[in-house]
Amino acid sequence: MQRQLRREDYTVGWVCTLPVELAAVKTMLDEKHTDASRDVGDDDENVYTMGSITGYNVVINIAANHHFLIMLPISAQRSLSSRTQRMALQNNELFPRQSLLESLRFDQIDARQMTIKTAHAKTCRWLLQSEKYLNWLDTTKLDKHHGFLWIKGKAGTGKSTLMKYALVNARKAMENHIILSFFFNARGEDIEKSTIGAYRSLLLQLLENLPALWNVFNSPSFLKVTKDHQWNIETLKTLLEQAIQSLGDSSVVCFIDALNECEEEQVRDMVQFFEHIGDLVVSHGIYFQVCFSSRHYPYITIRNGLELVLEGHEGHSQDITNYVETELKIGKSKTAQQIRTELQEKSSGIFIWVVLVVGILNKEFNRGQVHLLREKLNAIPGDLHKLFSDILTRDSRNKDMLVLCIQWVLFAKQPLSPEQLYHALLLNINSNAISKLDPEETTKHDMKRFLLDFSKGLAEATVSKEPRVQFIHESVRDFLLKENGLSKIWPKFRSNFQN
Repeated sequence: MQRQLRREDYTVGWVCTLPVELAAVKTMLDEKHTDASRDVGDDDENVYTMGSITGYNVVINIAANHHFLIMLPISAQRSLSSRTQRMALQNNELFPRQSLLESLRFDQIDARQMTIKTAHAKTCRWLLQSEKYLNWLDTTKLDKHHGFLWIKGKAGTGKSTLMKYALVNARKAMENHIILSFFFNARGEDIEKSTIGAYRSLLLQLLENLPALWNVFNSPSFLKVTKDHQWNIETLKTLLEQAIQSLGDSSVVCFIDALNECEEEQVRDMVQFFEHIGDLVVSHGIYFQVCFSSRHYPYITIRNGLELVLEGHEGHSQDITNYVETELKIGKSKTAQQIRTELQEKSSGIFIWVVLVVGILNKEFNRGQVHLLREKLNAIPGDLHKLFSDILTRDSRNKDMLVLCIQWVLFAKQPLSPEQLYHALLLNINSNAISKLDPEETTKHDMKRFLLDFSKGLAEATVSKEPRVQFIHESVRDFLLKENGLSKIWPKFRSNFQN
């Protein structure tokens, strides 16, 4: 039976900023009360949620109801200012769960996903109609694939773009589903390329979407957790498993991109964990589906699941055709059409190679070199890594600045902001240049153009709250380091590139 107290009995006021927060807070109440009795002449028409948490009587409302605090008597406000406020400062003791959620969040949590360019208008549509994608979404077939779809392809085939397209579409089309995502980023901060980052992100998204699942934090061991809590993998896996087991009738679809951009042993452990989740999905009738994407190597298998390979897939090949037809602006002549066909054949299905070569040929066409287009295409290496080498050695203009730019992006202990890289490169030009900079005359757009020029288009700034500089694709790093591209292109700098 719900209790009813006087307004003077409530000493804690909790103002929520969003309805979803209100719903979450309600789940935290140890006891619910009916609305407090009101004094004669009280014209406050707001509706409040009353209850108690750990022995404190709490009144809850949305911040938009700005008359909320009128109902708190002076005695309660004094109490809130002393004893209760002191407790509020120790948020991990009275209201720990919000602190727990914030401890899961981290900077750059969405940076990789936001930086991936939106799919070209005429590409990726085929995925939504492909047999394997539809079978994956068919919950009547969960016993066969355990909720797993794994998209695989060579470096540069466009897997991340395809995953972002699928994610955006799912958020629009699957209104009755909770959509989760994590995009590994080998060029980002350590947490962006670790499974700890993945688990923290997925658990945070799940709890924010389903506040009722906050009860996974009910263990006394979480009462002392603060915003700066250092999570470990096993705890995160346990919490995520408990949350998934408590989904009830809720349906969750999860997209996890670029597994190859995480350390191999971590990925193997994560796949094993999700295999365990897949077993639970089948045995308990849980609606939880996961779409992975990765390169073919490292080779990691999964017991049950569907696999979709991009190379040779008709839909993927048509995407390249559509992109070339639209973006290679060299006219509609017979020769132009032949060049388009030859370009696609030479690409071997590597989308980033197509994008780079289309840009090169468009520049030649704009310079009036129409008669040299086929010759130019024939001279461009078909291998992606050789293309990177060709781009970096095409001319000797600003070679020292190019080398310095590559070194900073590649070897900085932490990814640099565009401003940091801009200043680092300026120091090499003129040690007094920074002191003479006028912030009003040098915009962020200027810095990005500067970066684009000195990296020869192989580096970019992320699209995020705190932009960071990275290479346009992980295959650039692979070429420079794993394939020893640095020392091959610039032998005299070999001693600088050791280890």
